[in-house]
Amino acid sequence: MSKLVAEKVKVNNAMLPVSVNGASTTHKFFPLNNARRILFHVIGTAASIADAVTLIAQTMQATDAAGTVAKVVTNNACTATVPAGVIACNITLLDVAATNAITINGLTFTGAAATTVANREFIATGNDAADCTALISCINDSVYGVPGVTAAEGAGNSIDLTVDEPGETTITLTAVNAAFTPIATALEALVEVNASQLDIAGGFDHAGCQVTTSAAITCSTVAIIDTRYAPWQKVAAEKYDVEA
Repeated sequence: MSKLVAEKVKVNNAMLPVSVNGASTTHKFFPLNNARRILFHVIGTAASIADAVTLIAQTMQATDAAGTVAKVVTNNACTATVPAGVIACNITLLDVAATNAITINGLTFTGAAATTVANREFIATGNDAADCTALISCINDSVYGVPGVTAAEGAGNSIDLTVDEPGETTITLTAVNAAFTPIATALEALVEVNASQLDIAGGFDHAGCQVTTSAAITCSTVAIIDTRYAPWQKVAAEKYDVEA
């Protein structure tokens, strides 16, 4: 029988959901003396994340779990920049007219006199609610829609876009006409650090992930630890064997 995932890696909360605006100091440090590497998974959410806002995941090293004399791990950071590659967003429509267009993951949807899904054209009458319904039908079409992305009616005259399977696709909105107001609401980042990248000689044998944002975003981080030995996971509840 193959090992359970819980027998291969240790999953730890590295940072509880917290509003970050600047650099977070709430991340936790984990020892790497009995681990090969740690992958940090960061998720950031907000009601509205403006274009050009950044979320940076930077691995840090320290001499203990308290983060004593923490310093960066060189060349071990990644930056997510809105609106590219988000995992959820909202589009508000306002008086869309014919020829007004919005591009989602490289596919352009254009307002027209009537909805023609095969042409990625949706009816644009200036009735925002009706136009939303028409655009949703185009985005969700199994042939001409946006692969891996689902559109749903949002609050007011808006459309909520989410990825069907996180980690398999993201959402990028470009060529936006003034009749459309896109708002990113969620994005994620991954950064991994290897034990060999730490300054072990200097006593730095713990790693953490510092999250830095250029605007207020609620962020949380999970540490997925590749341990050298079978991990011991303590949580409030667990269930592994569907047969038992």
